[in-house]
Parts: sequence; C-alpha cells; structure tokens
Amino acid sequence: PVAPGGDLTVSLFWRALDGLAQRDDLAIAVQLLDRDGTVAAAWEGPPVAWQATSGWQTGELVRSQSTVRLPATVPDGQYSLIAALFDPATGERLPVTGQGRGKTDHLDLGQIAVQGREHDMTAPQPQASVGASLARIGRLAGYDLGQRAVQPGEPLDITLYWNPTETT
Repeated sequence: PVAPGGDLTVSLFWRALDGLAQRDDLAIAVQLLDRDGTVAAAWEGPPVAWQATSGWQTGELVRSQSTVRLPATVPDGQYSLIAALFDPATGERLPVTGQGRGKTDHLDLGQIAVQGREHDMTAPQPQASVGASLARIGRLAGYDLGQRAVQPGEPLDITLYWNPTETT
C-alpha cells in the first residue's frame, strides 16, 4: 500500500510504432482514480525528459519513470492506476488497443491500495514551549529533555514537537 502524502513510482516501457516520428511531441499522464473515476493524484510530462517522442525510432523500446505524489488528504481505499499518451497542445489522448476491451484512451495499470497509519490527535504537552515558526516546515511547539544534566561527550536526548503548517 501507498500512504497518503507518499510517492508512487511508475515505470512504463513504450515501443515506438511506425509513424510516431511524424507526430508532434507527446506527453504522458499517470493518474490515480477513485471509485467514481475522479483524479485523486496525477503526474504529467514528457515520457523521457532527454528524448522527445518525435525522436523515437520505430520499434525502439523506451522506458519512462514517473513519480506521483499523493496528497496527504487522500482517503484510504482502493484506487485505479492508469496511464495515457496525449498531445499537450490539444489534450487529446492517443487511442490504445489490445487490452481485451477494444479501443480506449488509456492503459489500465491495476489497483493501488492507499492506506494511512493510525493518528493520535491528542495534543502533546511538551516540558518547554517554543512556538517558533520555520517557513514551509512547520511550527516548533516545544520540546522535552530526557535528562537535565549530561557530561561532555554524553548523548543528549531531546524530543521535538512540531505542528505542520502545510498538508503536503
């Protein structure tokens, strides 16, 4: 399973068909869809950053790798993972055949389980309050010291309590 706020890496292998070089450069969309078909997370961009699709040779096998970051707010559940090649100028997807269902505009890559961990929403009570904000990281609410006195060279146990300021 993938956790909300986590990354899902998808590797795909594409074989260039005859006539692809005559097309404008294409982009790939990798999408995680909920039960209703609504996009829960997505990544779009060139299949391979260093080689445009117009430069692919007929029969060439090309590997693409995409990382889809799930929003921290994605609920637990089963999601469908799909991929599609599309024309970025028009948004039109290329047709896909051969998946046993006839013609479609995307590849079905299977099901992905999203499963978060249990959350304890009880606010901590740190020994010392701080309240310092660090941009885009969060707010340091406070800290606990494991022991008040240590000798030089001994470890100092400290627990920091953070409050997030952003969800992703």
